[in-house]
Amino acid sequence: MISPWELVWDNENYYLVGYDSVQKIIKHFRVDKMVNISLDEEKREGREFFIKDRMTTYTSKHFGMFDEEHFTTDIRVSVSDQFIGWILGLGEGVRVVKPDSLVERIRNRGEQILKMYK
Repeated sequence: MISPWELVWDNENYYLVGYDSVQKIIKHFRVDKMVNISLDEEKREGREFFIKDRMTTYTSKHFGMFDEEHFTTDIRVSVSDQFIGWILGLGEGVRVVKPDSLVERIRNRGEQILKMYK
């Protein structure tokens, strides 16, 4: 069950931000994609998560990340030579900043390729 707390407008869409009482976390849902919604009389939960400072932190991490110049995202990947080749193939279109071990592997592979063409 989701206890609704905020409605956020971002990138031409409305998002419902609420508290998932089962997983005990904040979640957001794009309003125009929501189906099978029902209203009940239960008391909303999660008020402590929606104090101003926490909500500001949540929305800054999850909304407004689309910038004409860049955006930042955190993803989990299976690191392989093929993945590193894909990253290098994107050229200046992407930059890995963490973890340091992956940054070093990408740098080393780029240097190996550069040596081949000297």
